Amino acid sequence: MSYERDKEYGRRYRKAYCDSHPGFIKAASRRRLDRIQADPVRHADFKAKQVVIQARNRAKLKADAIKAYGGKCKCCKEKDIRFLTIDHIEGGGTKHRRELGGGRKVSSRGFYLMLRRESYPKGYQVLCWSCNCGRALNGGICPHQKGT
Repeated sequence: MSYERDKEYGRRYRKAYCDSHPGFIKAASRRRLDRIQADPVRHADFKAKQVVIQARNRAKLKADAIKAYGGKCKCCKEKDIRFLTIDHIEGGGTKHRRELGGGRKVSSRGFYLMLRRESYPKGYQVLCWSCNCGRALNGGICPHQKGT
């Protein structure tokens, strides 16, 4: 809950600052636009580097969460991280992600950040996409386990 409170405080602070310093904000925006127009290639290079850095950070965040919950699919033992996801053991993942996002679903990054912030709580498991989707379509039971 403190995260939401801090987030709301940040919003109010930024709004109050922008309202009380309209000239400063406008001048800062103008300087930034001037820098971009003066050297668009450098700006494009910077943006491309940022995309790469953000992708690397997201991948590490996911890898840390997968590792914390066992590192392989609990059902079929798949280990390739590209196929692995975090599953809510009791179901209700969509509902939970909507609650975290305040009405709209929080992103995977936001979900992994929440897991890390709460020290990877119980109630989650690693499943591959096939097992996870199979559970969703099969009343909470993975098709691999149907016969057992």
